Formats: sequence, structure tokens, C-alpha cells
Amino acid sequence: MLIALSGYWTGYNGTFAFNKPGDSYEDYPILGMRIFCATLGTLIVPSSFVIVWNLSHSLSASILSSTLILFDIGMIILSQYILLDPILMFFIFSSTMGMTMFQSYRNRAFETVWWFWLLWTGFSLACSISVKFVGLFVVLLIGFNTIYDLWNIYGDLEKPISLVLKHFIARAFGLIVLPIIIYIGFFWVHLSVLSRTGSGDGFYSSAFQSTLEGNSLYNASMPQFVAYGSVITIKNHRTGGAYLHSHWHLYPEGVGARQQQVTTYSHKDDNNKWRIKKYNEESSEKTDPIEIVKNGDLIRLEHVVTERNLHSHNEIAPMTKKHYQATCYGEKGVGDANDVFRIEFESSSPDHKLEAVKTRFKLIHYLMNCALYSHNKQLPKWAFEQLEVTCSPNVFDNKNTLWNVEDNSFARLPNVSVNVYAPTFWEKFLESHAQRGCTEISYIEKENERFVSASFWLFFGWSLHYFPFYAMGRVLYFHHYFPAAIFSSMLTAVILDYLFKTIPVLMLHIVYRKCSPETIEQRFQSAKMLLHFVYGTFLAAIVYSFYLFSPLAYGIIRLMTSTAIGNDSTDGIKSVGSSTSLSNTDAGQNNLAENQIDYSSEQQMKSLRWMDSWEF
Repeated sequence: MLIALSGYWTGYNGTFAFNKPGDSYEDYPILGMRIFCATLGTLIVPSSFVIVWNLSHSLSASILSSTLILFDIGMIILSQYILLDPILMFFIFSSTMGMTMFQSYRNRAFETVWWFWLLWTGFSLACSISVKFVGLFVVLLIGFNTIYDLWNIYGDLEKPISLVLKHFIARAFGLIVLPIIIYIGFFWVHLSVLSRTGSGDGFYSSAFQSTLEGNSLYNASMPQFVAYGSVITIKNHRTGGAYLHSHWHLYPEGVGARQQQVTTYSHKDDNNKWRIKKYNEESSEKTDPIEIVKNGDLIRLEHVVTERNLHSHNEIAPMTKKHYQATCYGEKGVGDANDVFRIEFESSSPDHKLEAVKTRFKLIHYLMNCALYSHNKQLPKWAFEQLEVTCSPNVFDNKNTLWNVEDNSFARLPNVSVNVYAPTFWEKFLESHAQRGCTEISYIEKENERFVSASFWLFFGWSLHYFPFYAMGRVLYFHHYFPAAIFSSMLTAVILDYLFKTIPVLMLHIVYRKCSPETIEQRFQSAKMLLHFVYGTFLAAIVYSFYLFSPLAYGIIRLMTSTAIGNDSTDGIKSVGSSTSLSNTDAGQNNLAENQIDYSSEQQMKSLRWMDSWEF
């Protein structure tokens, strides 16, 4: 929403699709959104300075940490584009900065400035977790810090219990109640503003979709109950559940029986449509009196497009080896006894009738007593990486075996509005969060103790933003690790600063311990000069590294081939993405040179020609 707001303020009308990386922006005004993301990314640098200063009270460590982040090529690249990551990292380190500022005013408890930083921290926490659930890690960091701080207050026997209680209530309000109120408020705005259909509708429940303008269920009408002969779509009711789906393609050799594939698919498609029939009916024609499907009925499901029945048998499933294979079998609705399923409602309505959208049910295979099952496991490319459907022997698994009817078409029944199924705000709030989950000091005067305290909290922050990714069963990219990298940069600065200051002093005590005080003082001044030299050298190395790799962040210059220029002088340089023409004056030579720029991977770039290879 922040990106959209910055775009709205700078003239962007919201019509560009952002389908895939590399799409041309044409004349869309996206500069405002890029400036907004870059600004928040830039503010991480002073935030890191303040964090390290409050934790270590070392100016050199603070400068070193902010320099490491300022000249980090990855941070620069990440902040240049319209991404969530610079926004997320800004609020993570705004929260951490607020925590350290709040702790620095502990001797002015309950004054205005103390309350300001407490509420700043709470507000930033709400923003962090609102951007991405990764923001939960910084909530844990500040939560543990708060517990530690309250424990120290409680352990001070000179302070009355009433004061401890006041501190607890203040922190509970500022760091728990306020963030929750702000967080819920953000999602109220989110659900109010983002009220239209999109490509991700299928990840949400049928009831949720009925509230989205433009969705096929919005202001739609359909029969309330499902009758035999109805054409329906069936959705797995778990969070992020997809539609029961089949297509003409068969399972490959060696993957169970070579019958028609059955999957779940997250997008709306004609191959999601099924006709519900009685178990003893072979034809899909329906001429009998209307009969509503009831709890416990034996049914067949005929795939409308291929006219084959949903089927399971004693063959191993493709991915989940303890389950049975689900297929489509037969021809023109004619199959065998393995097509028969018993429909069991999760909770029976008074009349035990199958109701569209609302009723949750299981499909229990009549012969094998297994439940139709779907989960997040993707099938290989032979199934177009759609989700696996099996028949699970564990019929009591309510997480992955519950289904509901979404679309219901039957001309002989009256239609009712789907709006009656629209969820409340709180139901939508909980569902949207469940879906998000399926894709974050004690003041001590002694310098050594300050170092230990600063190192502990920075290391703890790094751990909370690094190790949880080991447990995540999803594809991870470099940008997921940038919050941990920033904590690592601050921790590195604190440790190096401590080593730079401590090692010379230790050396003096070891080497010159028998010398006169005057000699030791002289050597100490020399050691300080050496320390400044080491600092300067280290900072220069950081800046020089930035200079070497800066073309990766700010653009690159390619060389022309020798056939076009004959040498690699600057007259033959063309800047990628630049509208500037070549420096040769002859137009024909310009065109020839432009057409013969070497874009192969072997071609070195002028500003990075010191690199022998792209293999790091």
C-alpha cells in the first residue's frame, strides 16, 4: 500500500500490470515509487549508526557499521527497485533503533521522550510485520529485550513492585496493544482498498472471493443446493487450497496406472468443471425429478470436458507414496466401481443437504475407504507442475481432505445471491493471514560489558533473521538474507572495533610491561596512531571495493567488437540503457558499430575488465 500511495502521489494510475521482470515501463511514471523505495533503503544507514552507538557507545564502531552498509553493492541494488525488501528492512531497523533509543532513556522513565521512543518502537513493529511475516523476527528480538529489561527492573530490590508494574503496563501498551491496533487498522484499510479481483483469487476461499469486485462469484447467483446433474467446481478447503482439476494428459509410464491425470489447479479453468451423478447412473443426462445431494450419498463425479469419472485404485500415488493414486477413468461417463465415492459432511446442516460454497465435505472412496486429498506438493513438468491429488488412507485428516462446492450450475433450480456467504471483516482478516503464512539492555558503564551486550543483541538479531530460513520449505533468494546481513555488518563493526582497540593495549602490556610509565605512554600514543591508520586502511578498502563493483549497481559499459572498431578505445564505448550515441561522428559508422556490439558472456565490460571471469 505504501508503494501504491507513493505512485499515486507522483502520478501513477495503477494500470501497469508488473507481470514479469524485464517488461518495458513505456511512459508509466514509476520514478516516484523508485525514489520512495530508495529513500527508505538509504535511511537504513543512519539507523544502523544510531543502533551501534546506543549499544556500544563507540563512535568508530558506529562509523564502521554505517560505512559497511552504505557501500554495500547489494543494498544499493536492492534499494533501487520497486520491491518490498527496502521497506521491510527500514521498518525492521527502525524498530531496532527505537528499542535502543528507548533503552538509552531508561533514567528518564515516563517522560515525554521516553514515551516517544516506546511508541515509535511499537509503531515500527506494526509496520514491520505488516510488510512481510519476516517482520515477526524483529518482534521476537524486541520481545526478548523487553523481558530482559523488565527482569533487571524487577531484580532491583530498591524499586517498589508498583514501579515494576507501571513499567510492565507501559511496555504492554506500547509494544503489544498499540502494534496490534495499528496492524489490524492497516488490514482494515488493505481489505477496503483492495476489493477487486486479481490473478490470485483462487488461493482464497469461495466465500472470500464472493466479496471481490469482478470475480465470477461477486454479486453472482446460483442454486443454493447441489442437485444430481449439476455442473460444479470443487475447491480444497485448506488455506491456499486449489480447484479439483483434470485434463486429457495421462500419467507417464511407471507412475501408477497410465490413466488420466487428476490434480488441483489454483486458477479458474473449464477443466475444473465436474458433473455430479448418482453412483448407479452411467449417463450424464438428467431427466428424473430433481434430487438434492445429501450427507452420506454415494456419488460419481464426471469430468465435464473429458467425460471420464473421478477414480482411485490400489496404485501408489506419484509423490506421496503411502497414498493411493487418483485418476479419471472410463469413457462417456461409463466406468467401474472404483469411481464411487461417499460424500460426508464435516458438520451436517439440519436438512443434511449439500449447499454450494458453505458446506464442507469429504469424498470417501467406497471400496478402499480412503479420502480424496490435496496438498502443496507440486507434480513434475509432465503434470505442468500442478498440485498432487491422492486418496489418503487417513480419513480423519481434516486439513487436506475437506472440500466445498464453489460454482454450481443447474438450470432447473432457482438461483440465490452468493452475497449471503460473504465473510465478516474478522473472518477475512484471519483468512488473509493464514494465506500469508502459506509464502521477525541493560545499561552498563564498563566498556567490555558494553561490547558483550552489544554483540549479544546484534548476534541475536542476526540469528533470528538467518536461521529460521533453514526451516522454510520454499525457494529462497539473496534478498531474504539482507536483514541478517545488516545485523551481521553491525556485529562485524562492533567486533572489529573492539579488536582494534584491545589488541594494541594487550601488546603494550606484554611487550613493554617492564618499561617506565613515560615509555609506556609514548608507545601508547604510537599504538593509537597505528589504530587510526588501521581504521583508515579498512575504510579505504571498503570504498575501493565499492569502486570496483559499483558498475553492477549503477550501470555497465560494454565494449564493441574489434570488427566494428578495431581497438578498445573509449571511442568505441556504448553505455547500456543510455540514449547517448557513440562518439564517432560518422553516422554510418555509428550504425555499424551499434549493430556489432558483442553481448556474449565472454565479452568483458570496460569498467569491470579487471575481472578474469564472472565465476565468483
